[in-house]
Amino acid sequence: MESDKLLAYNKAIDELATKPTYPNNADSILNAWKVFNRDAVVLADTNLNASVKYNLGRMYAQKNVDSSKFYLQQGLELVEQGSDFLAVKARIYTGMGNLAYSETLEHQANYYYNKAAIIVLADSTVKLSDMSKAIMLLSASQSNKNLQQYSLAYKMDLAAFKLMPKLPPNSVNQQRVLVQLIIDIY
Repeated sequence: MESDKLLAYNKAIDELATKPTYPNNADSILNAWKVFNRDAVVLADTNLNASVKYNLGRMYAQKNVDSSKFYLQQGLELVEQGSDFLAVKARIYTGMGNLAYSETLEHQANYYYNKAAIIVLADSTVKLSDMSKAIMLLSASQSNKNLQQYSLAYKMDLAAFKLMPKLPPNSVNQQRVLVQLIIDIY
């Protein structure tokens, strides 16, 4: 019975996470995440709890960087020490990297981007979409390139290149892979 309840929560959280956010529904989606963030079942399950924290951080990223950072750090505290929860851990690292990059903290951004990319490179079974994996690898590559870590940037671009056939046709990230590889070579 307990596993059925967790499956239902996982499904509801996944559906909310994939729901497109527009100006006319952003507040209701944010409120739905806040409801999940107070739910006893969610709070008792590390993966669900960290996923909700990540999504709250994602929702606040455009409006309130401090709140975004607060929720992402809470999510990271839940999952960072364990070897489980790799998908949510990679998402949180990427979110932290994005926030650090927006605050021009390039070395800190690089640290988080590389942590996310290492998860993608180390475990091919991590439950992330191919698009998410490619974005994480490309973000780390670009950050490494900016810090003149060219061999690491090239390694991550090659890994993203291998994902290219799995990306949607005409995806901007297909072109991004090729552009970054060309820049790596020259």
